[in-house]
Amino acid sequence: MKNIIKLESKCTASTLSTLKDDLLDGALNGVNVELDFSSVESPDMRSIQLLMAWSKSVQSEGGSVKSSGVSENLNRFLAMTGTDSLAV
Repeated sequence: MKNIIKLESKCTASTLSTLKDDLLDGALNGVNVELDFSSVESPDMRSIQLLMAWSKSVQSEGGSVKSSGVSENLNRFLAMTGTDSLAV
């Protein structure tokens, strides 16, 4: 079963607060997750770092994290910040 997380347009650490508990307590570790970036217009680095750390945790527990809806602008942002593996 795949879990889809649709991220908000202002992808900031504070807007991820509703997901933080699930992300940080491992509730989604070991499962297949899709991050839907289709609504994201302006991410901040803290939110991307949180998602990167969580993604690595999920993968280390045997799950997978895939991304969808990554715009060209977001792709450039991820490449500039060295976090483009999040857009796989």
